[in-house]
Amino acid sequence: MISAGCGVKERCRDSQPSRRQLTSVSVCVSVSFDRHGRVSGRPGSSFPNQPYLADRLPRAGIGQKGRYRITAGKDGERALGAKQNVPPPLTVSHSLSWAATRVHLSRETPSGEPGPMAQASGFFWADRGKLFLITNWHNVTGCNPGTLLPISEMGLTPNILFYEVAIKSPGQNGSFHCRWTQRRVELFDADQRPRWQEHPVHRRLVDVVALEIIPEPNVELFSIPINTWDGFVDFAPSISNDAFILGYPLGLTGGARFPIWKRASIASEPKIELDGLPKLLVDTASRKGMSGSPVIAVNSGWTRPRGVISPSPIADEDVFGRSEAFLGVYSGRVDDDPMGAQIGIVWRADALQEIVFEGVPGKGPFD
Repeated sequence: MISAGCGVKERCRDSQPSRRQLTSVSVCVSVSFDRHGRVSGRPGSSFPNQPYLADRLPRAGIGQKGRYRITAGKDGERALGAKQNVPPPLTVSHSLSWAATRVHLSRETPSGEPGPMAQASGFFWADRGKLFLITNWHNVTGCNPGTLLPISEMGLTPNILFYEVAIKSPGQNGSFHCRWTQRRVELFDADQRPRWQEHPVHRRLVDVVALEIIPEPNVELFSIPINTWDGFVDFAPSISNDAFILGYPLGLTGGARFPIWKRASIASEPKIELDGLPKLLVDTASRKGMSGSPVIAVNSGWTRPRGVISPSPIADEDVFGRSEAFLGVYSGRVDDDPMGAQIGIVWRADALQEIVFEGVPGKGPFD
């Protein structure tokens, strides 16, 4: 619930009331947070003329309360500052930005020197005490899963993978700093067998792999497995729903090695398989480097979670506002023309769960 702790002060350029232009606002508010760390209560209900106030408050811990000062300038930018003894606001606007990682793949020479690098995307996934890096089959093999032809003009097949992870580094007065580091994973074991898992039925034709990674002991991370985020709403995505692809187009980042959220929309019926495979299509202007990205479906307004049955039109479990669900794994466009159909392929979430839970040892393109 949001309640005013002090009045609203306005400064105006023009003294005529009918032509007043707001140039700054300073408001103290008392807030409490729900189980997702968001402001509880109806956003903006105490400030009908300033609807942005509630959604500009920082996320916080479960049940945490505090008083914050919000300042808005005439250009619409808002700066947040916490008062004394209140944790400062987080600078990351969405926790799912911690789940994606930029991936580099290379073929190491016999002397131990890495060769030319290819860049892709991936994300983290946790299951039964294990941590996995999720990306595409064509990323770890360098080959088209349908034709088995090399993707690179040089015809190289990678044997090492590098991914980036955000480490929580202790600071002063109980604070933490983010320190990014790059970690290396061997794609093949000592017997030259692939270390990744593939789909138990369709194998490489589902262009997704799960590569187990061993966390460094006694190291706390900001990076998170995407399936551990408790903000998801389990709803059934529908055609025309918005979606976001969290990846690294052309190797670009959203700053500080965070992914770029590329907008998309669901372009095919999510539950109808294409080519007999568990995939769907999205309408998006994606680019190279985004293969292996997680895809998030978004529904705005009223959302009914799966399995909820209610005799009344509105159920207690219904969600109002923005709801997000994990949609699947992006693996590239249906054609190579950036100005062509601009239709991307997403492997459904249930296919990834089958790979992680009951996947089979991977095979290389020449096995």
